[in-house]
Amino acid sequence: TKVRVRVEETTVHRTAGHIIAMIEEADLPDRVMQRALAVFGALAEVEGRLHQRPPSQVHFHEVGALDSIV
Repeated sequence: TKVRVRVEETTVHRTAGHIIAMIEEADLPDRVMQRALAVFGALAEVEGRLHQRPPSQVHFHEVGALDSIV
């Protein structure tokens, strides 16, 4: 499978909560959605511990870019 992603986006720092909401609103097969939520949830947990913040308030930089989310 080959996927090409083109996005024109300025730098946007999204919170884990925002990314999780984007995934939940996407039209994805359940298995794909659950895996994506697990990946971003795990990243948010670790970042939250490192920065002493709740996972939903963690700001993602490179990982929050649309091409990374896709």
